[in-house]
Amino acid sequence: MIAASVCGAALIVPAAATSASAHGVQGSGHGIGASQGLGRHHGHGLSALTAAQKQEIQSTYRAAVKAAFDKYLATTVDERATYKAARAAATTKAERVAARKAYRAATTTQRATLKAEVKAAKAAKRAAIKAILAAA
Repeated sequence: MIAASVCGAALIVPAAATSASAHGVQGSGHGIGASQGLGRHHGHGLSALTAAQKQEIQSTYRAAVKAAFDKYLATTVDERATYKAARAAATTKAERVAARKAYRAATTTQRATLKAEVKAAKAAKRAAIKAILAAA
């Protein structure tokens, strides 16, 4: 039990009512308690890393993402040229939408590859952080 005083009146509050479990959030990140640090924790203890370590990890990540995007641009040159020509020739919104949909359909595989490579770069970044923290 926790005793509290509100405007001079004594309140007795069960300890269970003051915990996050009483509210049913349990770290869901939504609702009561979300602003009290009960939400998802995205950090990886970055404060334990030096500025040089952070910079190296971030620059490696950015280089990997840039390489993936450059690869995507290189593999979709023809599709982009076709899209730009169709877009320039379009006179109605429906034609512009059709051109965009055709481009998206033609580049589905390349976009999936790009997404996978970016996801892999993020995983490598997290792994590098965890490795440094584990070694410390």
